Amino acid sequence: MSKSTTLRHLMMLKILPKYPSFILVKDLQSELQEEGFSVDLRTVQRDLRSMQDLMGLDCCDSPEGYKWRYARVNTEMLPNMRPSEALLLVIAEEFLTRVLPLESLRMLEPRLQKAKTTLDKDKNLGKWRNKLKVISGELELIPNSTDEDIRSTIYECILKDEKITITYRKRVNHEPLEYLLNPQGLIVRDHNQYLIATKSEALGQQRTFLLEKIISAERTYQPVDDGCQYSFDDAINRNPTGYMLKDELIKVCLRAKWVPARLLSNNKLSSDQTEKQLEGGWIEVYATTHLTYDLIGWICRFAEAIEVVQPKELREQVYRRLVSGIELNKPIE
Repeated sequence: MSKSTTLRHLMMLKILPKYPSFILVKDLQSELQEEGFSVDLRTVQRDLRSMQDLMGLDCCDSPEGYKWRYARVNTEMLPNMRPSEALLLVIAEEFLTRVLPLESLRMLEPRLQKAKTTLDKDKNLGKWRNKLKVISGELELIPNSTDEDIRSTIYECILKDEKITITYRKRVNHEPLEYLLNPQGLIVRDHNQYLIATKSEALGQQRTFLLEKIISAERTYQPVDDGCQYSFDDAINRNPTGYMLKDELIKVCLRAKWVPARLLSNNKLSSDQTEKQLEGGWIEVYATTHLTYDLIGWICRFAEAIEVVQPKELREQVYRRLVSGIELNKPIE
């Protein structure tokens, strides 16, 4: 194969679109000619056929002629993986399916498929696929889906600092509303994604929009407005998804035994966590953390084997969650 032929093949592979787009052979020939390669349609088609299996290409006929693209899951174009790297990706997939929308994982599908194929070729590591399972300690929920075109549009506007127009339904029975927004960033919490943005008419107030409630999203190709007094970090600190009850850190002291004691000994609530052994299998744990609904729910889950010593406000929240009929504002002595 001559040097010019090799360069032509590389240019063809550079021009070919990814799934789901196609390019007609005649259009590919035209682009090659613009790049200085003198080649006829028959040669272009022959070259594509010769590379089809090796490079993972799709072809189909149409009224305008044959058209080509990269296959949807094209692992042939990816570099080879070491078995250890492949195993790491398979493990990562188990975790990512629990924190990212399933649609987003499709972007990683070619690499994940490459990893699985690599493991299947290794007699020893291939067994890991049937010997690995990540189990969450939380209630398993099936999230609502978000239209992939809407998600892609939002991502694009965030990355390019462009305004975006969305149609948003706050409640099931409410009429949808249209907003012109200055997107600032995304917050991913569990399976939910939240868009943080300001309205063009109210730059001084950040709003939170749940992606699954966005009915439509359109790019405006206009730069975001100047003058917003809040940054994306400000949004994080102001707890827009509402999982924190207060922004300030609190000093926590817990007494635990059995399962929660083992969990707290093997993991930490904070980097400054300390513990000491008590009688009867109990341990006393000290940590600095946030007062969150997650912390309260976790303590309530192991109510018979865990006791809140301090602070008082955490004890009150746990007590109110566990005891029905109590006045919410009644202090606990």
